Amino acid sequence: MLLYFRHPQQSKTDDDFLSELRLHPAHVWVFPHLYYITQDSESGQALQNIQQPFSVISSLYPRAAQTVLMQNFRKKPVHTLQHGNHIISDLLVYAGEGEMREFLDAVTPRWYPAIDKNVCTKCKQCVEYCLFGVYRWEDEVKVISPDSCKSGCPACARLCPSRAILFPECTEAAWLAGGEDQIQTSAEQNPQIDDLDELIRKLDELEKQE
Repeated sequence: MLLYFRHPQQSKTDDDFLSELRLHPAHVWVFPHLYYITQDSESGQALQNIQQPFSVISSLYPRAAQTVLMQNFRKKPVHTLQHGNHIISDLLVYAGEGEMREFLDAVTPRWYPAIDKNVCTKCKQCVEYCLFGVYRWEDEVKVISPDSCKSGCPACARLCPSRAILFPECTEAAWLAGGEDQIQTSAEQNPQIDDLDELIRKLDELEKQE
């Protein structure tokens, strides 16, 4: 089973791709943009009721898509793909045989944090820092009021020492949205290391000149 989540801004690309996919007897469910779906919507209810293994293709980074699905719908995909130049025959392997079903409920843009529980250390800094009541501590950090988050603000994600907090549509830096550079290097955790390395390099150059 393949879950296809539409891109929030590229509807023609979605339509062209899905038109080609419809030519095959594939088990595909088509949803609005993953990040915008609410739990009580038709799409949200359908996601929560899925009982079989499924794969996902969306516009979000794979880590972000997995985190949003787990946080909002308690579902974990088998495979997670990002929109791109995928070959239909490859996607049919993930879909299996069946029929296409489309969910057409309207969605509106949202901005809220998604917590990757795989790396969260439960330090509670986000709970203490947030001024908008987005988080609550219940033996773990939970996002209890996602739509109270200040639109466009990823401050809590920048604060998080383990980079567990994602804002999937943040364009400030890839790691804030769940991109591949999400894991901190020792130099990122301790910026002064870069300065020290640069100083040593310059001293070495001076010695060579002498």
